[in-house]
Amino acid sequence: MPLYIEVGGDSREVHGLFGVSNTTMVNTGAGATKAPVMYRVDGTGAVNIKVEGQNAEVYTLKAEIGKAPQKIRVETRYEWTAERQDINDKYPGFADWVADPTANWY
Repeated sequence: MPLYIEVGGDSREVHGLFGVSNTTMVNTGAGATKAPVMYRVDGTGAVNIKVEGQNAEVYTLKAEIGKAPQKIRVETRYEWTAERQDINDKYPGFADWVADPTANWY
């Protein structure tokens, strides 16, 4: 599924950054293993994440306070959850952070 990262008007398809097709899972344990790709930006609203659906509709993911996030900006020390692993199982404080963004969850 095509997934785009947009920073300062520059939009790039994530799979292309890894050099694979948009049907290839990357760093999930079930597909290709690639080195991480990083963007350094100021502010949480500076990065737009857009997903292209089956009918070529593009959806912009949101990060709204008090709601389960569709995107999360984390530090490089963050240890990723496994593909399809419930983030609450790995990080029990995650639900607290959804309600209060000042909570430390990882």
